[in-house]
Amino acid sequence: MQLKLIRNIVILLFIPLSTYAGTYTVCSSGCDETTIQAVFTNNDLAPGDIVEVRADTPGGSKSYNETVTPGSDDIGDSGSQLVLQARSGDTITIDGQDTRNYCIDLSNRSYITVDGIDVTGATNDCIHGSNADNNTIQNLTATGCFQDGIGLDTGSANNTVHNVVSHTNGDVSNEGNGIIFDGADSDNNTITNCTTYSNQGDGIVLHGPDTGTNLIDGGVIRNCLAYDNGEQGFELYATSNATIEKSESYSNAQVQSVVQGITNHGNGSSGYNINNTIRWNYVYGTPGNGTEAAIQHYYIQGGTFYGNVVYDGSNGGDCVRVSENNTTQFNVYANTFYDCDSNCVEVYLGAVSGDVYIKNNIFYTTGTYYMRVYGTNGTANTVSDYNRGYDASSGWVNWGGSGWTLTQYRDNTTNGDSSSEGDPLLTNPGTDFTLQSGSPCINAAESISGYNNRLNPNASWPDNLSTCESLDIGAFADTCGTNQGVSINQ
Repeated sequence: MQLKLIRNIVILLFIPLSTYAGTYTVCSSGCDETTIQAVFTNNDLAPGDIVEVRADTPGGSKSYNETVTPGSDDIGDSGSQLVLQARSGDTITIDGQDTRNYCIDLSNRSYITVDGIDVTGATNDCIHGSNADNNTIQNLTATGCFQDGIGLDTGSANNTVHNVVSHTNGDVSNEGNGIIFDGADSDNNTITNCTTYSNQGDGIVLHGPDTGTNLIDGGVIRNCLAYDNGEQGFELYATSNATIEKSESYSNAQVQSVVQGITNHGNGSSGYNINNTIRWNYVYGTPGNGTEAAIQHYYIQGGTFYGNVVYDGSNGGDCVRVSENNTTQFNVYANTFYDCDSNCVEVYLGAVSGDVYIKNNIFYTTGTYYMRVYGTNGTANTVSDYNRGYDASSGWVNWGGSGWTLTQYRDNTTNGDSSSEGDPLLTNPGTDFTLQSGSPCINAAESISGYNNRLNPNASWPDNLSTCESLDIGAFADTCGTNQGVSINQ
């Protein structure tokens, strides 16, 4: 008997603490606490613990007027996060009442999940954090805060934001963003299946330091929607190896008309954006004042703009602009451009000398040229071929100040021999950018290793996208087993 007791004690000593994870409840009466903060203040919460916030009746709604700040001893770990969640079926809101800085502050905290708790009314960010790592924010709405909906800054790395709606944040004096990771060492954050709209600033942003070369490294924005925001829909600033993919941006730049749908922008000549990827996105209806593009790549060092659909890009500007690419090749591959008010693609290379390759694109209706290439190193470092153009007002290309037809372009350069001009036979230009049967773009692209995938013609943004291998010109494959077009819902 004594040996059995000793054996059981030894076993208990080696069972992980998370096995004994507890659930702490919050409600008006009959729960462990009546405020959320009291749970964190009165307990040392451990990995696997759950703080469940309840309405007064199951399925009801309740607002908690407080700021929630987990303590330094409230911790999760890589195997089992500490969870703050709404009871299933309840609608729970933390309200800053326009008097509290934050609704939730995750500064210097790690491995915490916030799930299903809406946030509003903070005088700063709805959910804030500095040096906040490995946290998850999901299944909630952030709205009506004076700064950002979700704002995690310097040193906040490896976080996940999923299925969040962030809208109507910021005011006339604060360029509040929907979701932003801001500052040095905010690396490898992931934002998926999120919607941002009507924010005073940007929709979704990865924003490194304003000076220097300590860029944000990594990060993914995927299957997200940004519309009617004051500035950019999506922004990569002072970042490297980051990706925006399978997302949709429209009708942004409502406040700042010079800004774009998507920006890929370094912080200056000493801080280039390095090797970012923007692929399989849909950008349309972006206001502009004629000086900016729908998509801007500026102070970059390599990277790829691949498989996107850009429609009615800028009301006076270019659909895509590539400026000051340094040292490394930048690729503009297999995109479909439609109804660009100025040029479909503009390339400016001044003192820098990175190559720009423009291949396998559809250019359909443009106010001037399909391409404009200029600057000290512009024409020497730009390569284009295997493109299909249709309905340009001024000609195929403006090459260093000379406006040329496709024939003249071929005669005067080594470019364009496999490009062609004529109707690409889109299914329904303006709503359906897939290829008709018999399109001259089918199986007419150059094979480029790593860039031979096209969008499935059944695709829809932002949450139902797939790709397949194809050598068709433009963003869409003719078929991925079934040739069925999809109408894009605007």
